[in-house]
Amino acid sequence: MGPVYTELKPMARSFTINWWSTRLLLAILGTSWVTGLLFYTFNNWVRIDGLFGPERHPMQQLFLVFHGGSAFLMMVVYGFFLGHHAWPRRKQASRLGRLLIGAIAVSIVSAYGLYYLGDPIMRQWALYTHLMTGFFLPVILFFHIRTMVKGS
Repeated sequence: MGPVYTELKPMARSFTINWWSTRLLLAILGTSWVTGLLFYTFNNWVRIDGLFGPERHPMQQLFLVFHGGSAFLMMVVYGFFLGHHAWPRRKQASRLGRLLIGAIAVSIVSAYGLYYLGDPIMRQWALYTHLMTGFFLPVILFFHIRTMVKGS
């Protein structure tokens, strides 16, 4: 039988985000945002002349690869911020903070739906949910950071 833990240590109430971490977060988010919009644009409106008529642009696949890679990094960052920033402050969380947590969660679930839903109508719902959530995510993050900086 192992040791019995009767008390959990409290987590730190806050942590500072240094210059490099901020730049890394913004670079990952920016890469995900730009490549997602480029993939959507190329998927819907950009075609090139191929041997057998119009076909998809070859850069479209590259945009999707970079979007997926940056999305995985964003999920790691999301987990870090949940554990070290959001959870310790859950009782005094701002509305924008809660909206940000929800928007990222919706984005993750809708991305899963894009890959694994078989029904075309459900995939359309997942597509536009993912597109709109991802499009507005940087805006929500910007206002969340601005509100927190002004508040301190």
